[in-house]
Amino acid sequence: MSRIVLISCVKLKRQTKSKVRDLYISALFKKSFAYAEHYLQPDKILVLSAKHGLLDLDTEIEPYDATLNNMSAKERKKWAEKVIQQLQIQTDLANDQFIFLASNRYIQYLIPRIAHYELPLKGLGIGKQLNLLNERLIALGIGERKPAPKSAKMTESAATTAQTTESVDNMESIDQTDTVYSESIH
Repeated sequence: MSRIVLISCVKLKRQTKSKVRDLYISALFKKSFAYAEHYLQPDKILVLSAKHGLLDLDTEIEPYDATLNNMSAKERKKWAEKVIQQLQIQTDLANDQFIFLASNRYIQYLIPRIAHYELPLKGLGIGKQLNLLNERLIALGIGERKPAPKSAKMTESAATTAQTTESVDNMESIDQTDTVYSESIH
């Protein structure tokens, strides 16, 4: 059994032909990729592209402007069928473990066809996804710790308390989201 991470494409891209790993430049994609590569350490990372379906990281493509968010359910089902066909060539849908770092629009028609999967970002908005990914990367020594915002009226003691509380809150949210959403079809 192989572990495969599937990351969704994002709108923000370089403006020149690039390898897939370098094309997407949003914070969410960069953190998802770093999390996959360094924290999850899968056998393979692939990108779910609204235009191309499934992409290997070293494939060179031109920038494009397409998203599943603007597609009808029928179009998304057709896209998902294409991705499933591409996955069948590269993976074992019945035995491999798939980890999705993607929104519901990208996964809803894929997961019914995949036997083993995890949704570590399930139910989180983009801000919370970024926070979770960043905390995981910080734990590995590769993330960026951002200072807590301080108001002009906040004393040094209150600021320390606020930072401590924020750190504890972040750790609790990580512990809560550490639960793996793993489902199997039988």
